[in-house]
Amino acid sequence: MTGVNLNLRDVLRLLIDRIAPEVGGISLRALWESDLADGEQIARAGKLHLAEALSEAREALASDDEDRIKNAVALCPGLERTGRKLAEQNRAASLRSAGGKRCGEQQSRESTKVWAQWMQRYEELKSRGVDYRKARRSVKKSMTDESFVLGGRFPTDKTIATWLPKY
Repeated sequence: MTGVNLNLRDVLRLLIDRIAPEVGGISLRALWESDLADGEQIARAGKLHLAEALSEAREALASDDEDRIKNAVALCPGLERTGRKLAEQNRAASLRSAGGKRCGEQQSRESTKVWAQWMQRYEELKSRGVDYRKARRSVKKSMTDESFVLGGRFPTDKTIATWLPKY
């Protein structure tokens, strides 16, 4: 690299300026002393690697040891890249999980709409004092008579019992 004066201390200062806001108040000592579940979450989010890079860069600068500074310049960018990669993977997994939850909630709302008329009939029978088993049989017969199907087939007894509960 001709014509470029690369100051290793400046490289570490830039790294510190870039990483410090993301790490916040997280220190390696606090991570080791924290609750295991918190520590695992922090590690999955890449913060452990970023905190390690930040700590190493700060300690190298404070030591004023040229060899330690050279080692930190070689080590810290790799820790930063790994931390950012883990953070991205964690973010993607969180988005997938949230998407699954939204999809499940939508399916639940749709199922409730489909079962609403049968649940209403069942509750009417029960409110008139009909035993829940007789009410369930009566609604099941109505479902059969009206050719009610879910996913191309008639619901199982377990599914009917889930939607038309005892209480």
